[in-house]
Amino acid sequence: MALDRLLAKGAVVGACNIALRVQSKMLAGNAGVSAEEAATEWAANVVSRITLIPSGTWGVNRAQESGCTYCAGG
Repeated sequence: MALDRLLAKGAVVGACNIALRVQSKMLAGNAGVSAEEAATEWAANVVSRITLIPSGTWGVNRAQESGCTYCAGG
């Protein structure tokens, strides 16, 4: 599956802001920038049409409230 094809078919995709902040903070020192600068840059470069949401758990919960189902694949 390719993300661009899923988005073209109308899929709604959310990216977890907590994960983004944790991952960018871990790599910020290697890039010589502050954790906040790294998180800001990462957020600005999220693939277009992907929404940055407060947390992945929150996003799954909201989707389920709207009638979606969720299956963890990992």
